[in-house]
Amino acid sequence: MPQRQDDSNLDATAAINQVLAAERDANQAIAEAERAGAERLEAARQRAARILRHADSRITLIHQRCSQGMAHAIDKQILEHHRRLAELSQRLDLDDTHVDTIVAELAAALSATGGDRNHDAD
Repeated sequence: MPQRQDDSNLDATAAINQVLAAERDANQAIAEAERAGAERLEAARQRAARILRHADSRITLIHQRCSQGMAHAIDKQILEHHRRLAELSQRLDLDDTHVDTIVAELAAALSATGGDRNHDAD
């Protein structure tokens, strides 16, 4: 029987060693998976940051273009109003003083009413 007990001890020792080796392998696999996950997460963060910077740049560019377009449209409207005012003053034979007075009164009226924009565009 001493042989059987030695065999049993060897079998138990081998089994414990296998369990310990499997645990070590599992811990290594977990550590590798965590490292790979952290690398992927960092890569995703960097990609998201690049996308955000690109989107911010595009938004800024679009905003600048819209602002320039609005400024151009306003300038164009102002020039058209000046042209029409000049035509009207010629038809009414008004001098610059009369025109300045009319413009000042119109500006005051529009300022008092908040510049109602629901007028007919001629």
